[in-house]
Amino acid sequence: LDTSGKVTKETLLLLEEPKDGSIITQKGSYEYDGALTHCYKAYEAYVMEDKLLGILRETTEEVPIENVYVTALSDKLEFLYQDRTYAIPVEADEALTDTVCDIYMAEGSITKIHKKEDQIEGKLLTLEDDKIEIEGYGRIARAKELPVYQAYGDRVEKSISDLVIDNMNISYVVAEKCVCAILLKEPPEMKNVRVLLLNDGGGIGREEVYFAATQDAKLTYGEETKDCPAGEVQKVSDYLKDHNELSLRMEGNEDCKVYLCDENGQNPSLAYAGAFEIRQYEEGYVVVNVVPLEIYLCGVVPSEMPSNYPLEALKAQAVCARSYAGIALLNGAYARYGAHMDDSVNYQVYNKQEAAESTTQAVQETAGKVLSKDGRILEAYYYSTSFGHSGSYEAWNLKNEDGALDYLQGIWLKEEAPDLDLSDEAVFSEYIQSEDADCYDSFGKYFRWQAVVSPVGKSEEVKDVIRKRKSANPDCVQIVPAKKTKKELASAATLGEITSIAASGRNSCGGVAQLVVNFTKGQVTLLDEYSIRSVLGCMVQQVTYQDGSVSTEVPVLQSAYFTMNASEDGTYTLYGGGYGHGIGMSQNGAKGMADLGYDYEEILGRFYHGAELTDISEWRGER
Repeated sequence: LDTSGKVTKETLLLLEEPKDGSIITQKGSYEYDGALTHCYKAYEAYVMEDKLLGILRETTEEVPIENVYVTALSDKLEFLYQDRTYAIPVEADEALTDTVCDIYMAEGSITKIHKKEDQIEGKLLTLEDDKIEIEGYGRIARAKELPVYQAYGDRVEKSISDLVIDNMNISYVVAEKCVCAILLKEPPEMKNVRVLLLNDGGGIGREEVYFAATQDAKLTYGEETKDCPAGEVQKVSDYLKDHNELSLRMEGNEDCKVYLCDENGQNPSLAYAGAFEIRQYEEGYVVVNVVPLEIYLCGVVPSEMPSNYPLEALKAQAVCARSYAGIALLNGAYARYGAHMDDSVNYQVYNKQEAAESTTQAVQETAGKVLSKDGRILEAYYYSTSFGHSGSYEAWNLKNEDGALDYLQGIWLKEEAPDLDLSDEAVFSEYIQSEDADCYDSFGKYFRWQAVVSPVGKSEEVKDVIRKRKSANPDCVQIVPAKKTKKELASAATLGEITSIAASGRNSCGGVAQLVVNFTKGQVTLLDEYSIRSVLGCMVQQVTYQDGSVSTEVPVLQSAYFTMNASEDGTYTLYGGGYGHGIGMSQNGAKGMADLGYDYEEILGRFYHGAELTDISEWRGER
């Protein structure tokens, strides 16, 4: 009956007695309701994915438990395996503690121990599903199930997601030309940042790359090294076209910078400190800028905040940027490409404005400082301008059951907080249509705005945005057909034309809680601020700001802090305020506070509840 070929026959070694309808074996956990009481015995069994369908027989076959980490040896062998600790009686006098081994068992006893002694060391540069790149060794095959063990302090098994590329002392256990386990020798040091430089269209890969250095530099590819005179244009395909597995690196002395250009050396980008690394992937050539963290911040702060803002505001921005970078280093979203983050608003805008004396000073005077709470670096979100009050995590439709998001609470951005219930529609509507010049960021053009939106002729464009948002954040986009049913649809493609839109409810900080888009054949409800702004953005006809300026092309609505009135002609008028998601620090609010004499610590303390300033060197890799 197994027409799909999903059922396989496996030899399973029982590592723990069955409980709660599951069993633990050397090949992982399986759902199983039967009775098995002989730990460390082997069985032939039929399995289908994560279900054990049935036991054929007990077997005396010798079965290996691969790549365990031995923590102690006395009359028992103690080891870590699949995030559990085991202790099995054994007689052995070999030095096995703090080593990776394969343990062979038969009929409940250890029959053989194979210690894996071949190790190499080096920085981890890329992390792919089937291979990793190690500095000095290139790309090497890796085991599909690759255990990571902490070989300092408390011996524990870590997750592969705990690896921080380019910032850890790592030993790699190698067998048959394949990395089969990783040993972490010490906590990560947050020294280097690896930034993926997106192409002009915002994509990852490039068909071709031309680059040069401001001073004499060296180009390394594989085991070859070449001297490159200052200004000499390099064409990446000359080196990597027929060598997909190689990486190319250009680097000079600490004063040397590298820049992108065209084939004639014209139209240069801003110069980048540090080194360039280029690799080839299915997407094309991927360019990564490798740079010390503090130098990276010198390229972020002027790109995220005007350099003529007060120094204390710039210092607050520097701390936020350093904290945000620390989180990105931990998450390693671009580890496959040898990067921690990209250079766009997806993370932090980098090297889009020349560094100024003021922004560099802000970085230097806050060197190493990050926001933390309970021993963890905080993700210090920031945005351009508030409407007079900041938002909270509610705007992203997030739960906060463990209190981890308590630091992201809404505040009034003024000296005296008014007693207003912004979740009340009438109260919010009256406030958002007032000026309130007492707010710290009321000077900004985005503090108040008025938008005219129309869904007429926009149905397909809106459905395309809904599709993208459903893919990015499925829990925040609900799609239902016109017929009364509890079953949601996966797509809005069949819903027909838009008939109306409506804002429904407000969170405690005044943000629109839901945007309902009604179609001829169904309805879509959007539950997070970015989805709401994205859908409304493609309907915008015009936005008028408080300084009188006008925009007619607005990909994403300025904020989700607005009230909406319908007109007889099918258009809607939105009275709103602020620019950005509204969560964390308002950059213009920080400027306003600095103008009033607040220092950067007071500014940060106002926006991030319960946060404290600590040094990033104290961070030990905890999430």
